[in-house]
Order: sequence, then structure tokens, then C-alpha cells
Amino acid sequence: QLFGKYNLNCTFFLTGAEIEKFPGLVKDISDQQQEIGNHGYYHQSYLLKTYEQVLTEIKMTDEVLLSLGVSETTLFRPPYFHIPITLLLQRKPIGKKIIMSSHRIKDFRFQRADKLADAIRKQVKPGVILPFHDGLEQSGVTVKALSQLIPELLDQGYFFRTVSQLLSSFSNPI
Repeated sequence: QLFGKYNLNCTFFLTGAEIEKFPGLVKDISDQQQEIGNHGYYHQSYLLKTYEQVLTEIKMTDEVLLSLGVSETTLFRPPYFHIPITLLLQRKPIGKKIIMSSHRIKDFRFQRADKLADAIRKQVKPGVILPFHDGLEQSGVTVKALSQLIPELLDQGYFFRTVSQLLSSFSNPI
């Protein structure tokens, strides 16, 4: 709702398990023309998972999205930003761009919106990718902080883009 209020584009990385719990939320995100990325099925570290286990979770999440009418995503963000060495050593494509972030703010650890807003302000610059979390008890703090920051950043001339829009603005994205 917050992004819709300001007509902003963003990318939501969703886990398959959460998609199954909250299919209406996924529909709302899709209806608002926001981008959806794959965040694996379970929100577990992939450091010790095999290539096949990672691929299975990615496919499970894709199947859940497709069952809700959401087209297959080309983006994948591993939980905790943990890329298993098996994925790198396998040298087989997973059919997705692996997306990390510019900074790990860990918004879920903040108790006060003003402190989180200050931490975010310190990280903002053109082209950054900042991850925020939902579904946690502290997500209200994140929403309050973003409610303060979004109008401020728009007034400063910042744009909000989906990850795909950001990547397409570079001639040679990594």
C-alpha cells in the first residue's frame, strides 16, 4: 500500500512457503504491477545445500507463483544472501539472475522507526539495492521508517525502480 500511495516501483522477493500462506498478498503485489522475485521456498541458509536442493526450492517457488497466475520470475535472491559453493562450482545456469544487495541494514533488528530511518539515510545513494523485510513483528517499524523516508527521498530527486529496471539501466550488468 505504501508503494502504491507514491506510485513507486519495487521488487518483492518472496518465499514459496509464504506465498502459499498469503496468496492474496501476492495477488495484490502483482495487481500493483510490482516485480516479484524468487526467494527460495523456505527461508533457510543455502550454504550447506546441494545444487539439486537449491534448484528444487527455486522450482517449487516458481510453481507456486505460476499456480497463482504470476509469470515466472527471472530473479533469485538467496536467503541471508548465502550462495552455496555447490551452486558456484556446478557452473550450470539456474535460469535466474542472482541478486544481492548493496547493504544489509537488518531492519528487523530496529525497535524505533527514527533510528531505522537514520540507518537507511546513511546507505542511500544512486543505484543501491536495499532489502527490507515483511511478516516480522518489527515490520511495522520498517513501514513507519519508509513512510518518513519515501517523500524525503522523492523530494531529493531519487527514483525507485525494480531490480530489473535498475539492471537494464547498466550496459553491462554483472
